[in-house]
Amino acid sequence: MMLSVVWIIVSVLIFVACEKKEEEKKYISISSQKEEVSCYGRCFYVRVNANASWTAIADQPWVTIYPNSGGATEWTEETDSCTYYYYGYKIVEICVDENTTFVQDTAHVVFSIGTKFESVSCTVIRRAKTP
Repeated sequence: MMLSVVWIIVSVLIFVACEKKEEEKKYISISSQKEEVSCYGRCFYVRVNANASWTAIADQPWVTIYPNSGGATEWTEETDSCTYYYYGYKIVEICVDENTTFVQDTAHVVFSIGTKFESVSCTVIRRAKTP
């Protein structure tokens, strides 16, 4: 009987010790939500801040992104005596090709994170060539 009680107590302690921690909410932010570019095109930079791995894609072929993915820029590390908080960001270059048409166009660069698709986007407006 005593052995059964001890076994139950040990089982409960193991269950509590191995209980999965609540998953930290994933987030991502960028420094620019909108960028206007002349018809000649140009590159600009966006700061990405995220607490997990992220990817970026553009919906138009005239926009290139470098790098188009990255790791967490902010995280917490715990030791026996201290908790360390790391804060930072990743610089991403977004380049827009020259517009050779007389029509203004728009692209969206979407930065996403995690399997639940947390995302933010930067709208790129490329001016039309003037006649």
